[in-house]
Amino acid sequence: MFDRRVVALGVARMADGVANSFLIIVLPLYIASAQVPVRLFGLPDAATTGVILGIFGITNALAQPAAGRLSDLAGRRRVFVIGGLLLVAGLNAAFTLTTDPVLLFLIRAVQGVGVAFTVTGSVALINELSNPWSRGANMGTYNALRLVGFGSGPLVAGFVVAGGPYDVLGVRLDGFDASFSVAVAGALIGAAMVALLVRDPETPEEPVSRGFTLRVRGGPDAGVLDPVFALGMDPAPLREPW
Repeated sequence: MFDRRVVALGVARMADGVANSFLIIVLPLYIASAQVPVRLFGLPDAATTGVILGIFGITNALAQPAAGRLSDLAGRRRVFVIGGLLLVAGLNAAFTLTTDPVLLFLIRAVQGVGVAFTVTGSVALINELSNPWSRGANMGTYNALRLVGFGSGPLVAGFVVAGGPYDVLGVRLDGFDASFSVAVAGALIGAAMVALLVRDPETPEEPVSRGFTLRVRGGPDAGVLDPVFALGMDPAPLREPW
C-alpha cells in the first residue's frame, strides 16, 4: 500500500523533473540562437553552453551538505522543499527577461542552490515518513515518479520550441518563452502539491531508557555504572544485587 504523502511528494518532484529536464534541452538551443547575441566571456557557443549548464551541477553539489544541515537544525523538511521549488520557479521565469549570458550563468548557478534544498529536504522527508519495512518501497516509488518527469521532459521540449510562436490568453509567446513558461508551471505545481498534501511527521519524543544502572560501593554520591560497560565486572564489590 503506497503512502499518499510519498506519492504526492513523488508527483511533485515529477512535475519539477519535467521543468528541469526541459531546460537541459531548451537552454543549449536558446544560448546558440540569435536571441543570445554575445557569448560568455567570448567563449565559443559550445563552451558557453557547457559552462552555463555545468555550473548548475557544481553549485547543487556544493550546496547540498549545507542545505541538508539547515533542514536538520530546523527540524522541518517541507518548508525547504517548497522554498526550493518556488526559488526555481522564479528563476525559470527570469530566463524570459534576459539574453545576457552572464545573467544566464548566474540564474543557473542559483538554481543549483534551490534544487539542493528541494532534493535534500524531499529525500529526508521520505525517510522520515517511512518505517523500516516501507522505506525501500517508498524511496523506489518516489524516485520512479521523479525520473518519469525527468525522462519525459526532453521528449516534448524540442517540439515546444519548434512549434512556436503561441497565442496564450492574448499573449504571444515564442517557442523559448513557452518552454520557460512550462518550466515555471512545473515547479509551481510541485510546490503547490507539497504545500497541500504533505506534512512533516510529528517529532517523536526521546525514547525513555528501560535499562538498569548499577550503584558502586561508596555512598549515594559515588555515581552509577552503565550496564553496557559493567557486565564484564566482578559483581562482588556491588552494594546492591542486580
